[in-house]
Amino acid sequence: MIRLLRTEDHGWFVSRLVNEHTHPLSESCGEKKQWNSHSVIDPLTKDFIKNLRYNNVSAGKIFSIVGAGDGSGMGVPFRRQTLKSLCARLARESIDDDMTKTIRILQDLSSKDPNFSVRVEVDEGSRVKTVLWCNGKNKIDYAHFGDVLTFDTTYRTNLYNMPFALFVGVNEHYQSTIFGGVLLRDEKIPSFEWAFSTFVELMNGKHPVTMLTDQCQSMEAAIRKTLPMTRHRWCKCHVLRAAKEKIGHVYSKRYGFKRDFHDLIINETSAEKFEHGWTDLVATYELGDNSFLERIYNKRSMWAKPYFMETLCAGMTSTQRSESANHLLKMFIPRSSPMHLFIRQYNNMFESRLSDEQQQIHKRRLLKQGVPIELDAAVVYTKAMYERFSLELFNSGSLVVSKALPGSVFKVRTADSYVTSEYDDKEYTVQIEEGGRFVQCDCGFF
Repeated sequence: MIRLLRTEDHGWFVSRLVNEHTHPLSESCGEKKQWNSHSVIDPLTKDFIKNLRYNNVSAGKIFSIVGAGDGSGMGVPFRRQTLKSLCARLARESIDDDMTKTIRILQDLSSKDPNFSVRVEVDEGSRVKTVLWCNGKNKIDYAHFGDVLTFDTTYRTNLYNMPFALFVGVNEHYQSTIFGGVLLRDEKIPSFEWAFSTFVELMNGKHPVTMLTDQCQSMEAAIRKTLPMTRHRWCKCHVLRAAKEKIGHVYSKRYGFKRDFHDLIINETSAEKFEHGWTDLVATYELGDNSFLERIYNKRSMWAKPYFMETLCAGMTSTQRSESANHLLKMFIPRSSPMHLFIRQYNNMFESRLSDEQQQIHKRRLLKQGVPIELDAAVVYTKAMYERFSLELFNSGSLVVSKALPGSVFKVRTADSYVTSEYDDKEYTVQIEEGGRFVQCDCGFF
């Protein structure tokens, strides 16, 4: 030890020096860090760790990140246990006074965005039952792109294990766009009815044309009551997943069943041919007494493609966009997060999505075919939609066109040399109306 004292002229002098140590010396850096005095995390590093934890970075990864950013070559300057203790304390502090912090965050969001809206449903004991919120950008997007939305409640990563669902659609860049989020206490009919009716109220009363969900009966009943003008559609992927689980012995082992089943569900656009194809499929693979196939056939108007040919679905046949958004949430929100942190990180996720959307605006369109209609499309369409149009324009080179009624109705089919399956060998009717101002094809895409 060394003791220094001040002199009368404000200098210093050594009053005592002890050269001997009171304990054995640590021989290595790793041993040194076991002393409490040598395992302290400085305030700047603490703030850095706090932000990483709030963004769902694991303690193990944080330990590696701090070590890599040290720059001294000595590794992490504190013990792993010290980091775990800090993370545990941060989690406890985050949980404390959760509702007050939540209200403060919502007030802050409202002050920054005058069109931010939040609705809270409470039970008889004044406990939070359901929370739904959306911002001004959500409302603008819904006004433009809210004709079709998906809704999925598979996400439960929060302190209260409350199901969380996103109202998700698709924008002009063919990106998933979020219209709002809702935290539910349960997945019963009254909860969904409150969520759907409140969502429509916040969106100035606009009902979606089409809504895609999984096969949840509570959702189906709530949509039927609160959104009577909305066409409800089941996620096709859930139907295929259920088929693989329920009839796996046939799905995986009977040669040809999977191919025939997928072709019928994915490619068939005629209701009459779908009916015949289903009957033939059941008879061919001897599945007449299968209760699962009978049940989904009775509900075919909820998921089969031919029954949605006149319904706008914005290119969506599943809730995959909602599930992808839920997956993205997991990257931002830590497990068992309190409500205030959940809402804050949800907002950070939304800002990230907004940045991706704005990036699309500046992308150039590359002309590929060199035809006049392509020049017009490059002006009218966004980059993403132009790419889809360009592919359709290219594929149109494989089509053969014949007149059915001069100047107004045409028959279109794939040239023989391009036919690879029976579903390619189809004839479509294209109608030109209003003197060429409106074109319609019975494929449903145009």
